[in-house]
Amino acid sequence: MTDDELLQALVVVAVRSGRLDVLDTAAAVTVRQRQLVALARLHLAGDDERFDALVRDHLSEHPDHVVAAWLAAVHRTTTTTTTTTTTERRPRC
Repeated sequence: MTDDELLQALVVVAVRSGRLDVLDTAAAVTVRQRQLVALARLHLAGDDERFDALVRDHLSEHPDHVVAAWLAAVHRTTTTTTTTTTTERRPRC
């Protein structure tokens, strides 16, 4: 397994589990890798506006990036449940 494949696997685990602590930004060496980590962080933080802008930019430069495309799909299908005190993001996958 290459470093790029390992980082992509970590992003999937982080998004599926909702845990940012599994993402090691030091492992992200290339711009593509750093953008993927940023996308995962924005998704988990619920920063829709910045996520949408970055994912569009990222996929226009890297249209073959399957994990980024998957993350965009997960982000679109994520339900937002708003209560009076909290907002929870739950992936449907």
